[in-house]
Amino acid sequence: MYKNLNAGAIGIRAALPEAIEMAVAHGFGGGDFSISEVAALVKDTSVSAVKDLFERSGVTFGGWGMPVAFTDSDEKWQADLAALLNVVSPFGVSLLWFHCFTVFMFVVTLLPFVCVFFHL
Repeated sequence: MYKNLNAGAIGIRAALPEAIEMAVAHGFGGGDFSISEVAALVKDTSVSAVKDLFERSGVTFGGWGMPVAFTDSDEKWQADLAALLNVVSPFGVSLLWFHCFTVFMFVVTLLPFVCVFFHL
């Protein structure tokens, strides 16, 4: 088990190499990074260059957020999912990055009831 840095979650915007440097500098063993940024870096360089970036730093790729709008229409999330497969398929398996996460935002449908009940 290791500490994992998710710079975006704490409001820090940094390119992948800088985020990896931050993880190393502050004692994190891994990090969550943008899969879209990784895809762009793979396209500009190569899969082996991205793999080497992580191996040289000793930082493990912790996970990546799934950029799919599950709460949108069926057509939208299915299109997002198809686009995601096009982004990840060239390198996902070769980098062995299978840890993906998403957040389902809690929608309060009882808000009018709560407001009335608690006189808010």
